[in-house]
Amino acid sequence: QEEPREDDPTFVRRVRLTYMDRASATHQRIMAEEAQETPWFTPNWVFTVMLLTPYFACTMSLALHIFVNLMYSTKFARQEETHWQRASLIGLGLDLLLLDVIRCAVTAIVELRRFEIRRRSASGDFLKSRIRNQAGAAKEPELKQKKPPPKKPAVPKHAPKAPINSRVP
Repeated sequence: QEEPREDDPTFVRRVRLTYMDRASATHQRIMAEEAQETPWFTPNWVFTVMLLTPYFACTMSLALHIFVNLMYSTKFARQEETHWQRASLIGLGLDLLLLDVIRCAVTAIVELRRFEIRRRSASGDFLKSRIRNQAGAAKEPELKQKKPPPKKPAVPKHAPKAPINSRVP
């Protein structure tokens, strides 16, 4: 008994899916081979210390400034002392808020960049086509060199001579 033949679009679809599976597997294998493993393991306490170091430095700086201010604030009257305390608390709050906002912004930028690189890497943007190289197709055109600027005329070594026949009024 003869099996029914598949029609052309089904055959093409099946071959295309097989090719895509093989190409995906090859791409993943190449990515695994080219991935760089870090030669060391960084302990978690290093990240914690690096996170807290700016806060510690800021706090120490503020403590020093508060100490210096306290030396001079003994001369304050009651109203000026209240203003000084409120200003110190507002300054400390703004400083910590500003540090946290900058840290969040930098972290977001770094994570977005990593995501973009990962997405482009997964889609194969960084891989050169091996099919073209195996097929003997022409290489991608290299970047064209910038044309040199046109040469300027040489500077004359002596002044031009005036014609003898012409009269200058």
